[in-house]
Amino acid sequence: MTKKALAFTSILLLAYLMNNTTAASESKSIRAIQSLNTEYSNTVQQQLAHALKEKDESYQPRTEHKTPDGTPVFTNRLLLESSPYLLQHAHNPVNWFSWSEEALSKARIENKPVFLSIGYSTCHWCHVMEKESFENLEIAAFLNKHFISIKVDREQHPDVDSTYMTAAALLSGHTGWPLTGFITSQGAPFYAASYLPPEQFLSFLHQVNDVWKNNPKAVEEESRYALAQIQRIKAAKNTSTTIQGNSVVSDAAEQWLAQYDEFSGGFSTAPKFPNEPVLFLLLDQALRQQDDTMLNAVLHSLDSMQQGGIYDQVGGGFHRYATDPEWRLPHFEKMLYSQAQLARVYLYAWQITGNPLYKRTTEQTLNYVLRELRHPSGPFYSATDADSDGGEGRYFLWNAEQLREALPDKEQFDLAIELFGLNEGSNFDGSNILYLPQSLPDFAINQQLNAFIFFDQLEHVQKQLLKQRLKRTAPHLDDKIITAWNGMLIRSLAEAGDLLEKPKYTQAASTAAHWLWDHHMSKGTLLRSSREGSSGPEGTLEDYAHLAHAYLTLYNISNNPLWLQRSKQLTNELLNRFWSEEEAQLYLSAKSSLLPFRIKSSQDNATISATAITYELLTQLSKRGSLPLYQTISEQVFASEAAAIQQSPMQYSYLLAMHNQATQGNLKHRQFAAQGALKAELLSSSKGLQLIVELAPGWHINAHSIEDKRLISTSLSADWIAKAHYPESSPLAVAFMPLPISVYSRRLQFDIQPVSEPDKLKAPLHFRFQACSSSQCLAPESLYFSPMH
Repeated sequence: MTKKALAFTSILLLAYLMNNTTAASESKSIRAIQSLNTEYSNTVQQQLAHALKEKDESYQPRTEHKTPDGTPVFTNRLLLESSPYLLQHAHNPVNWFSWSEEALSKARIENKPVFLSIGYSTCHWCHVMEKESFENLEIAAFLNKHFISIKVDREQHPDVDSTYMTAAALLSGHTGWPLTGFITSQGAPFYAASYLPPEQFLSFLHQVNDVWKNNPKAVEEESRYALAQIQRIKAAKNTSTTIQGNSVVSDAAEQWLAQYDEFSGGFSTAPKFPNEPVLFLLLDQALRQQDDTMLNAVLHSLDSMQQGGIYDQVGGGFHRYATDPEWRLPHFEKMLYSQAQLARVYLYAWQITGNPLYKRTTEQTLNYVLRELRHPSGPFYSATDADSDGGEGRYFLWNAEQLREALPDKEQFDLAIELFGLNEGSNFDGSNILYLPQSLPDFAINQQLNAFIFFDQLEHVQKQLLKQRLKRTAPHLDDKIITAWNGMLIRSLAEAGDLLEKPKYTQAASTAAHWLWDHHMSKGTLLRSSREGSSGPEGTLEDYAHLAHAYLTLYNISNNPLWLQRSKQLTNELLNRFWSEEEAQLYLSAKSSLLPFRIKSSQDNATISATAITYELLTQLSKRGSLPLYQTISEQVFASEAAAIQQSPMQYSYLLAMHNQATQGNLKHRQFAAQGALKAELLSSSKGLQLIVELAPGWHINAHSIEDKRLISTSLSADWIAKAHYPESSPLAVAFMPLPISVYSRRLQFDIQPVSEPDKLKAPLHFRFQACSSSQCLAPESLYFSPMH
């Protein structure tokens, strides 16, 4: 048997167990042999043997169960998977299956309950339960004998995760990862919880096995109740209704403001998440309502986060959440979606306020992603772990000695000690999470430092610390490529490249977008994920929607019709797979899902809901051409959620923000209208603002000054305009008028001079016009622009 050969024989198991057990537990371990020695088919054995043989010499089986020469004693089906999370469990003694018809069918045939374990590769408590329970021979033997065990990567199967996380909340009130669940072979849950210590977990296994065998009626009743409640929450076919006016949007915003932490920012208690969908809603609503209180709540939250330990003060980028109210103590994992969403929030905040610190945070966050999460061919990896070098967060911790080693220059060392609060003592297990006790401008003022010199020194300090930190053992990298999260990041990169005039971001977005089309799209089917060339499961609604929107963003910036064509193609596939015309409902999962019913993803969570991003996509695509179907379906999507929104408006923050944009104007600096024939862009200039309008050949809008009052003149209005200079018009002869009319066509420039320097918040600019071609005149339209800093 070679070093890479699989250990299936009882002889090897017996030798291993006898050498690795105490005398007291030896008999129990030997009795477990038959349960642990799973009889795989010849085909599976050959597949596993081949997969293990293909591992290179650097491969380290993640298990404590090895023979003296390093051979893993146990190997299960998860070795054949592409998910890093599943691969972490490939050498557990548990006979794991992935989420599959094979596993559920085996449970039906053998009349066994399904043990369902859901987690992800960078989850700290998932690692703990793996080591305590799934490497435990007694627990593994009991699972293998009495259950069919399924391991699920929640990032690969968000529909499965959402369904059974709801079950956990209903059945036990305990949610989080790892999710510990028990379901029938039909997928009906009858018990679910979160992390369980090994003694409690084994006790539960015995109880579940006893109930399954001796009281099947109780299992049936519990699972029937759970299914009905999950279907009510996650798959309910809401009665369409109409939300009148802006009241429900205001209700959501005001309810979030009532939870605002006036001391440290944010909109919850610890654990404290950034809540990006909420930030998007409040920024949008603050602009529309000219509400300084609402805007300041958002800006205070952004300030607190970028000064806190939740933000990586050395390398840039955000940790997933903070465990304390002040944002100082993070849970150390870093997620791609966090970087994508927060980079966009800070970019918008910079666009509104002109605060260079928001621009700095945007750039540092995106630079971190390009440096540490980018695949050599262009797409982006999923996450990095909270744990490193045998402990939580060690990669990110510092003490004075480590700082001195990285910063031998005394002036720089003293600056870092004072700046990052190390003079206040340790704040995490004898070490320090770096954070800023005061803002960078306040620090410079209090230390009487020249601002330009200070920021140069700070940049040098960060570079030296990062150089030193890169010598440490880095956290585990989850290197699977998730389509939806890449779509989010591509959008953020493209928008940042455009607004910040940073071509490297735009190029990175384009490269990743091409790669995803070439490697994740095949014959109309989009993959959810891939890793090292191995395909993951098919995409869900959020994968299609986020990638389609990313392509639309690239089209907005580049005018390259390829991106618009791809966006439309993905959107059409999305509607075919996830939109039920009969029910007027949008589902997260396709019809072929193994779940007992199709579920929706309407409420925001750590990420924007799939329904909300789809609604945004449809409303924006409807303005890129004569595409009434997209507009009609977008209205039906919102109507299908209206009753639920009225009951719990806070859970639909991003959808409400996008409804604002669809019904009251977009407010972005670049917008489209006239069925895609008009593009308008608001830019800043040395003399004020410029509105650049481009019309497709054959199209025109009426001039500002026209004699016939029956025609709709082009106008600009806002209470802060001192003077607006309109372009020169041209005469145009039309059949329905006796004399030529004055029109604008082609490329136009409107110069706008404000009354005074722009404030940080100002009423939107209203651009009103009517577009006509040689064959038709469209209804009058209005675009609204937020004045840029």
